[in-house]
Amino acid sequence: MSWNSIIEDHYMEMLSNIRETAIATTDQCNIKCEHCLMMSGPSRKEKLSYLLMKRFIDSLRAKSKLNTVVFTGGESTLLGEDLFSIISYCSSIGLGTRLVTNGSWAINNCATEDMILYLLESGLNELNISTDDFHAKEVSLDCVRRIWKCAKGRGFSAVILGVCSGPESRVTPQF
Repeated sequence: MSWNSIIEDHYMEMLSNIRETAIATTDQCNIKCEHCLMMSGPSRKEKLSYLLMKRFIDSLRAKSKLNTVVFTGGESTLLGEDLFSIISYCSSIGLGTRLVTNGSWAINNCATEDMILYLLESGLNELNISTDDFHAKEVSLDCVRRIWKCAKGRGFSAVILGVCSGPESRVTPQF
């Protein structure tokens, strides 16, 4: 048996055990955080199309035990219809979905309600709102609060807030 064959067998075995994948849908973000590992921001324009994401999901699903797809970025909601379409596609083939967002779209109660309903109608299962002291400089914590209140009891499997902690944090358990 050759080394290439051994490596390929090992790779296929690892691949077959994948249950969850994250897709960085875009590097574009409406905010620029100092700590962003993706170096996302308003000047970045790279994004994945619906078709490319679908091909990736179909390919991985054929080779693995994939059951959940996480959409992250940048800010995935900037993809617009492509995001809602790929969430809907995943739902239609029995895959769970999770969205990580900074929540900047929750500018008022009406906009928040509209987005939450659209995400639910698309088949989104879980909503993660990424907030911390860095994000709070750009996205009002009122946006986060609106999302939390609007999403509660709507059928998401979880609504999670990512929170920074420490003695100087403005984002506290009491908040």
